[in-house]
Amino acid sequence: MQLKTTYDGREAPGGSFDHKTRIYTKKINSPQGGRHPRTGDLGGIDSIVVEKLKALRCEVIHLQLQNLERHFIPFPSFLEKGYEIRWRDGRFPPRWYCPSVHWCNSFQEAKAKAAAAARRSRKLFQEEESCS
Repeated sequence: MQLKTTYDGREAPGGSFDHKTRIYTKKINSPQGGRHPRTGDLGGIDSIVVEKLKALRCEVIHLQLQNLERHFIPFPSFLEKGYEIRWRDGRFPPRWYCPSVHWCNSFQEAKAKAAAAARRSRKLFQEEESCS
């Protein structure tokens, strides 16, 4: 499924989402894209897309930079450790970035981290239920 965003008030491609695997893929075509220009943090994912990914219950983000570098992060980690930037340039919608230290070099590593986080959440929820 192709996701849409906006650029300069017009519809633009926003990446793709696979319903079966729950993976969002963003391929970057620009040499400067996918990284925060000052910090080097990874992402550059439009807030419009992040909101859609929440509704679609995304599990993993796959970011492919123009130089074919690939980065992966569990979506809950991206939301927890990432941040939104509202750029002064009105052509760009607000975008999300996350420090590169939280990204993984392989899909398997990101998937394992996502599964571990889900287990911790379920365990915490079960413990909370039994407290009443």
